[in-house]
Amino acid sequence: MKRLIICSLIFIQSILAEKAPTAFEALKSAENHVAKESIGKVIQINGARDGVTLTPGTWSFVFFDLNARQQGRIVTVRAGKPIEIRDGYFEIGKLRLAAYKADEVMSPSFLKFDSNQALQAVIKSAGLEKVKLSTVTFNLSKENSARLPYWTVKIFADKNGKEADIGYAVVSAESGSIVESKIDLQKLVDKKKS
Repeated sequence: MKRLIICSLIFIQSILAEKAPTAFEALKSAENHVAKESIGKVIQINGARDGVTLTPGTWSFVFFDLNARQQGRIVTVRAGKPIEIRDGYFEIGKLRLAAYKADEVMSPSFLKFDSNQALQAVIKSAGLEKVKLSTVTFNLSKENSARLPYWTVKIFADKNGKEADIGYAVVSAESGSIVESKIDLQKLVDKKKS
C-alpha cells in the first residue's frame, strides 16, 4: 500500500512539473492527425480547465475538412498525443445547427499571439500579477463582426481555498491587444455579514 501511494505521489509530481503546452505547440501535434488538405484550416481552438496545471494540458482543435461529417474534424491532444479524433460538430457554450464553412477558417497569418501570450496580456492589463490564479480556459475563433480571430480567456482564481470565476478578457490573436475585459477582482473579496 505504501509503495502504491509513493508511486502515485511521484506520478502526480511529474505531471505538476511538466510544462503544459501552449495552444500553438499542441496544434502542431494535432495537424499530424488530419488530412493534408486540412492542415492550416483551423476553425476553433479550445483549452479546457485542467485540474493539474494553471493552463490547459488538453487542447481541442476543429479543422475544416470537406470529407468529414458536417465538414468538421475534431482532434483533441494531451501531451502531444491524440486522445480523441472525430467528425461532426464541436461547440462550447452554444448550439450549432449548420455544417462548418470555409469562411470560418482562421488565416494562419493572423495567428501571431499564442495562448500563453494572450494570458500574459490579460494578467498585465487587469493587474493580476499578485492574484493566485487557479485555472484558465481558452477559446480562439472568429466570433466578431470583423471576422478576425480572438482569444476569449476565462480566469479562475483562489478565494480562501475555493475557486472563483473572476471573469474573462478578449484578446486579438493578431496584435495581442485587449479588446474587452470583464474581470472583477471584487469576487475575491469576502462580503461582510451585516
